[in-house]
Amino acid sequence: MASHKEPDANAGDASGALAWLARRVGIEPHFVNAMGETVVTPAAVQSALLTAMGLAAADEREAEARLAELDAEEWSQPLPPVVVLHAAEQPARIPIALPPQRQPLRWTLAIEAGETIAGELHDGDSEDGAALLCLDKALPCGYHRLTIAGVTGDTLLIVTPGRCFLPPALENGARVWGIAAQLYLLRSEADWGIGGYGELEQLVDMAAGWGADVVGVNPLHAMFFDDPEQASPYSPASRLFLNILNIDPSRIPGFAACAEAREICASADHQRELVALRARRHVGYRRAARVKDRDANCDPGAHEAFARFRRSQGETLERFCLFQVLHATHAAETAERTDWRRWAPALRDPGSAEVQAFAAAHRDEIDFLAWAHWVADEQLAACARRAEAGGMAIGLYRDLAVGADAAGAESWANPTVVVAGAHAGAPPDIHNPAGQDWGLPPFDPRRLRAEAYASFIALLRANMRHAGALRIDHVVALQHLY
Repeated sequence: MASHKEPDANAGDASGALAWLARRVGIEPHFVNAMGETVVTPAAVQSALLTAMGLAAADEREAEARLAELDAEEWSQPLPPVVVLHAAEQPARIPIALPPQRQPLRWTLAIEAGETIAGELHDGDSEDGAALLCLDKALPCGYHRLTIAGVTGDTLLIVTPGRCFLPPALENGARVWGIAAQLYLLRSEADWGIGGYGELEQLVDMAAGWGADVVGVNPLHAMFFDDPEQASPYSPASRLFLNILNIDPSRIPGFAACAEAREICASADHQRELVALRARRHVGYRRAARVKDRDANCDPGAHEAFARFRRSQGETLERFCLFQVLHATHAAETAERTDWRRWAPALRDPGSAEVQAFAAAHRDEIDFLAWAHWVADEQLAACARRAEAGGMAIGLYRDLAVGADAAGAESWANPTVVVAGAHAGAPPDIHNPAGQDWGLPPFDPRRLRAEAYASFIALLRANMRHAGALRIDHVVALQHLY
């Protein structure tokens, strides 16, 4: 278990409680800049970041108090929320905050694949004042759940292989090549004013025919559907779902049989709008969104595949669609209320009675958006299947943005897991002496660990969906985020 002790002597000015508190919650004491110089994190910056993380510590006395609170918090939870091991680091050694026990404690480990391992924790198994559970059996890679009889809570034991998965071709040393494209710029004679999943499928077919093994794309994250001009894929509303503006309406299930859609598409106004959109050199986001929203609005129908998708995405999808409708409703009132942090207090809480009442009153809109996200998922899946059918060794190469918009759905649905009072960015360098402020709230390392990294795991799973490779934007931020 963590305890209050002095940090490393190499950690810059690390002589007091403030420095140790900062390091304990993930604030680094220094970094090496572009000129090779070591920059020490000033005490004032440490204090400001700690305050933003909910650990106000203006001086050494307050820092001591926060450390004592963290110690008490950890010892009140006998089992750590998560333990991460490399497969080569076994056997597992799991610290448990328990006083000496007269009788052995029975523990159970539920292996992800379904097997169960059980044993006993004896009084003599301890280290640094904490009980220590040592497993003598090597565990498979995966997510395993540890419980102890009579002890509140459990631990997620994550066993990792220590390296990323590689497709067989790369594992065997083969060299591959491919094409990178910005999806919104993939234009065709049949586009709807912006590149979409239909154009991506065509590109995959062409690339496979040329012998390419990969097609890379920009982040495909969900944007603010009510504000198409807010178009940066690196500042999305949510990284957990896809951009529905990239849907190809002509490939929507039931589109060809929808009399209303056929009538709209055949109209002179629609044809003139499409001609104008296709003639534009630049993407007209708002006009393209208007055309697609008008023409894609067919009856979702009773698609069993849609029902399965909705069940599999669960509460995460429901909350995101609910947020989108809430955002659009507020944006229609005044531009100042597009940021959810300026909504009425009750609407800032996804679980409030007021939010649930709003959801009930706007069920049709929420259902339609859920259906649209299923359509986007199906169309991207079709692209991935084409890549596999074309013999591509990797297929789609997706991109995960380093953060999401502070006013977006991710922080509304789970505001405690990010540091709302801080922005991620980059320090000054030779090309940008002023540094960079990306305006994106970073994950809170302490809160992320408390939820056993569930938010980060969900991000990876969502963006590895229908992909053979994943680029993590500013991947160094996994360990060092400015």
